[in-house]
Amino acid sequence: AAAAAKRNAVDVLAESWTDDGVLVQPFSKPAVGKIALREVFEQQKNQFVQIKTLAYEEDWKERHVAGDLAYELGTISVSLELPNGKQDQQSVGAIRILARQPDGAWTFARVVVSPGPK
Repeated sequence: AAAAAKRNAVDVLAESWTDDGVLVQPFSKPAVGKIALREVFEQQKNQFVQIKTLAYEEDWKERHVAGDLAYELGTISVSLELPNGKQDQQSVGAIRILARQPDGAWTFARVVVSPGPK
């Protein structure tokens, strides 16, 4: 998922979620279900069309598996090159709940992100 996020690969990102997945982000209504999630990912891709992602890192401080559910708690950081050539770094705190699928793959069921320090 990290590589897909760095590339803004909407199809791969959308398929990384359960059918009833929920994404909660600041200043937005929760995106519920794959159709709504795909729309969010398309909007984000369009917003970043002139911005180059230089680095994308996930740092999970805590990870726990309980049967077919798991959670992760940590940060996601990106380094960006803006259209004016300047670089920017952004980070978010995140909690992700994942669900194990019948084929053994893990998909996102619930994700909550909040802005982190600059």
